[in-house]
Amino acid sequence: MNNSPQKKKLSFLTLICASVVLSLLLNVSVFLVQRFVMGGDILLYPSGGYETELLSYSADENGNFTITGEDPQLIFRNVDSCIGHIELKLGEPAAQDIRVQLYYMTGGDFSEERSFVDFIPAGGGSLGFELGGIKCGALRFDIDGDFQLEGLRAERTVSLSINDILLTELVFLIALAAYGIWRSLPEREDRLSFGELVFWLLCSGYFFVWSCTKPYNYAPDEYMRYSVSKFIFENNRLPVGAETTDNPWGFSYAQMPTMMCNFLGYIPMKLVSLFTSDDYALVVASRFGSVICGSVCLLFLMKLSKLMIKKPFHRIMIAFVALMPQFCFLCSYINNDICALCGAAMILYSWVLIIKEGWHSSLSVIMALGIGICGISYYNSYGWVLMSVIMLLSYIIINKDDRKRLFKQGLLISGIALAVIAFPFVRQYVVFGDLLGFKVTSEYGELYAMESLKPSVRRALTIRAQGIPLWDMLFGMGWLRTVYKSFIGVFGYMAYPVHPVVTRGYFLLLCGMAGIMVYIIVRNIKNITRENIIKEYRYIIFYVCLIGSMVIPVVLSIVYSYANDYQAQGRYIYSMMPGLALFFGLAYSELFGKIKNIRVQRAVTAALCGVMVIFNGWAFFGTYLPS
Repeated sequence: MNNSPQKKKLSFLTLICASVVLSLLLNVSVFLVQRFVMGGDILLYPSGGYETELLSYSADENGNFTITGEDPQLIFRNVDSCIGHIELKLGEPAAQDIRVQLYYMTGGDFSEERSFVDFIPAGGGSLGFELGGIKCGALRFDIDGDFQLEGLRAERTVSLSINDILLTELVFLIALAAYGIWRSLPEREDRLSFGELVFWLLCSGYFFVWSCTKPYNYAPDEYMRYSVSKFIFENNRLPVGAETTDNPWGFSYAQMPTMMCNFLGYIPMKLVSLFTSDDYALVVASRFGSVICGSVCLLFLMKLSKLMIKKPFHRIMIAFVALMPQFCFLCSYINNDICALCGAAMILYSWVLIIKEGWHSSLSVIMALGIGICGISYYNSYGWVLMSVIMLLSYIIINKDDRKRLFKQGLLISGIALAVIAFPFVRQYVVFGDLLGFKVTSEYGELYAMESLKPSVRRALTIRAQGIPLWDMLFGMGWLRTVYKSFIGVFGYMAYPVHPVVTRGYFLLLCGMAGIMVYIIVRNIKNITRENIIKEYRYIIFYVCLIGSMVIPVVLSIVYSYANDYQAQGRYIYSMMPGLALFFGLAYSELFGKIKNIRVQRAVTAALCGVMVIFNGWAFFGTYLPS
């Protein structure tokens, strides 16, 4: 027994040494693949296999380029390599000095700051640029005059970076720390198994992959969100006044207290800036807050699924959330919807433990943190806050002998939640004199927005102002249909919907869920008695609050689209996802629970989860990546 601590210490040191060796091997392997498999020169022209774009140029088969308009540009997309040297060779000697300006894109767009200028002298036939290993996503050549281009090559550079090795080792150490924490957790019903922990880590990595595969401003409003994140990163303070209002809408998200996604992106951006100043790397770093929120949301939903749904059917609920295409998309860009979803999952988890274990301080802390996160994320998640208050008041009213303790729990929740939301809201009132930001954003929009987007113009064009009935908006204009499709998966600026088979497949699954839930409700109504109501009051309060938290964001979205700004987008009602996932899992648990053979139960559960895996893969490879 005396050697046990020493053995544990030795095992821990062995794991650390193994992680160091693995980091080295991984980076050396990547280096060798890049050097000997992917290395060498890049042939940009002719036929280099890269997406080529000609602006104000015409070109023939012999490489003769003729200027046809102002600002001629020769652009090569999807280069995505570290470039050391570029060699441009003409087919014929230059008749006169030719000015060549080379732009390289590292993220964002081409700019004068990221360009080189040189000249091909009269009689000369080539020109070289030294880039020194800059990571280039795209290249652009502005060449003055007509010319014949024989070839355009770029030399790819590959290096074994100590920064990459240290970063890889940091990831391994974080994984080891997470594993150590997991091993130290007490045995509980909601504790994740090792396989579930691995699944959660793989999902987190998958969300990160989603965030790395799309350019800046691919997703809704990302340019407005990122302008705030970038300002905070560069100035180490929050914007005031009109500092980040350079957009068609005229206002800034910094003029509202709901900046959770911007706060979360600050530290990842600072950490990444220690290794690189690449613009796109900073964009991906700013998105990491959404990846974290999606991962934390999934973690809490996995834990509560084990509390509410028996094995193996709890996996259905987990798959429903983790593999929903739109959920993965929300994890991939800067937005507050996924932050609000994280807060809602924490609140729901605390509710489930309350009905299982009773109300105690640790659950109040989790609920308060969830309320605080919802408070500084999105107003459409405030239904969870309201329902939490109603749940607490219900417990206080019913439990007469325990009112003093429950009241203290309410004070604890209020104190922690106020501590979380205090700074953004106090700052909002002090700086702008507008607690929620509705008034100040409207004022700035009126001053700085383009004419068609000014609030005074848009108010006259609302559905209600046009006299269109609410029923016609929901059905005639397709509001419900569009919201449903974008709840399942529509990418970009509501431009790339997933394949109809995916949306129809989920529709059938949700219809099945609805039918099963009706059956469960009808069956339980028959057993309603006064004694059962008194005995099961916790579950009654729980489900009433759960349904309320799901209905409120839908109602708010409908009212906003009808009376303010028509926005038929599923992300605005995504705070209902935790409740919907729980009902989905409960419904199919009821259906598959009729099967007596445990192997068949596992088989049908795996089959249903497999269908959702196929749907997600179809959305990712068939729609998201190509879009």
